[in-house]
Amino acid sequence: MSYKTSVSVFSWQAHNVYNRILKRALAIINNLAVRHSISSRAAALGIAFENVADIRITKETFERLKLDRNTQRYYRALQLARLIILNYAPDLSGGANNVVAILFDMNELFERFILVSLHRAQSKFADKKVIVHGQMSKHFWGHKSIRPDVVIKVESINGIEQFIVDTKWKIPANNLPSDEDLKQIYVYNLQFGSARGLLVYPRADATQSAIFNSYAAPLSSSVLHSCETCFVDLFGPDRKIRNDLGSQMLNHIMTVAA
Repeated sequence: MSYKTSVSVFSWQAHNVYNRILKRALAIINNLAVRHSISSRAAALGIAFENVADIRITKETFERLKLDRNTQRYYRALQLARLIILNYAPDLSGGANNVVAILFDMNELFERFILVSLHRAQSKFADKKVIVHGQMSKHFWGHKSIRPDVVIKVESINGIEQFIVDTKWKIPANNLPSDEDLKQIYVYNLQFGSARGLLVYPRADATQSAIFNSYAAPLSSSVLHSCETCFVDLFGPDRKIRNDLGSQMLNHIMTVAA
């Protein structure tokens, strides 16, 4: 077989549906991924598919796929491509497959979700003059500043109280905050004059039975601020995003401030 013939056969094989699916998935990641490292890697991998034709990929495309001993090794890559492509497609955006963690920085997304939930619930507590602030900045050291995720100001019998809310997209070991998390909330409380801080984690299992754990004792007789942990369910029994989370959190804070 001549070199010319070999190239011709390779080019024909490159235009198979499997390569077209992978090319489409890489293009979506390159365009949508928040993390630069992910989009850069997708762009680099996409170079190998430059000569592969573009086609419209639908749910039916995947249903028609037949894997044999030569293509079985691509099973996992094709499954991942399915998650990416079908969740991105406008007509299938309501699918059950979840690819959010691949395309977005989940720490940033979780923080934003909690902030938006609190903002939406704020008007329900107008009589308490609750004000929710996101990313308030304060000078800390040299040219550096610190910005807790959320600062909540509440009017109470003691005047205006401040609560620091810091979100963490992770499952803490033994359901206890790490030293790093506690030190961070300590600095926020100290710098913003807050009496209490709230570390918010996603709830992952039944061992995190309480939505809110009780406040720790004051750190010392001269440092009258403390920290609480909160595990939140992002989805309700119907598997839809909860719309009552902000109200629940503010209700709890109102009880503490009273």
